Amino acid sequence: MDVQALLAHLPQIWRDVACIQWNGGFRPEELAYIRREQVSLAQDDIRVEVSALKIGGKLFWKPKTKQSYGRVHVREDARSTLTRLCARDTFLLFPNDPAVHGGVTTAWKEGEETQQRLQLWRVACWTSQYRAALREATKKAGLDETRVDSRTLRRSCGKRVLVESGYNLELTAAILRDRAETVRAHYARLLPEDVRQPQAAR
Repeated sequence: MDVQALLAHLPQIWRDVACIQWNGGFRPEELAYIRREQVSLAQDDIRVEVSALKIGGKLFWKPKTKQSYGRVHVREDARSTLTRLCARDTFLLFPNDPAVHGGVTTAWKEGEETQQRLQLWRVACWTSQYRAALREATKKAGLDETRVDSRTLRRSCGKRVLVESGYNLELTAAILRDRAETVRAHYARLLPEDVRQPQAAR
């Protein structure tokens, strides 16, 4: 995947989302619930915390697995994007505001004032709009859009880390907040034979 070509053809909000996903390996639904207060832009260490969203004792969203929680290291390449997003006066880094994302928002039901006030996303609405934007940008970039979805840049991040680390499964799993066995299964075609099937190398 030519990530830079893809980013160049995305609308601004989805370009920002893709940039952070590519540089931090986030799951798409995690990006929908990042709060500004969870971003730390220290001089030499950018971190974004992934945690459950609770307001007034009510749980609105929680990460997929126990491993999903934590302060995610994000590459320096995303600093300017995160700095700009954090400068806005919004609860979420990416608020569900059609004026910002240019898409639609699902109708709010009675009694959902908190979601509306804080501009929270419904996961299905978020992922469908993100996927549609990615596929349109992929077509414009002359790339194959048939295999593009809302996890494409998470997988691309995993591939980059895996190759740059010399196929270090444990490091890649730690960065993606996943298990080494899952990384081995998902990226098997990229791995050298002794990494893909370590028992065969004995």
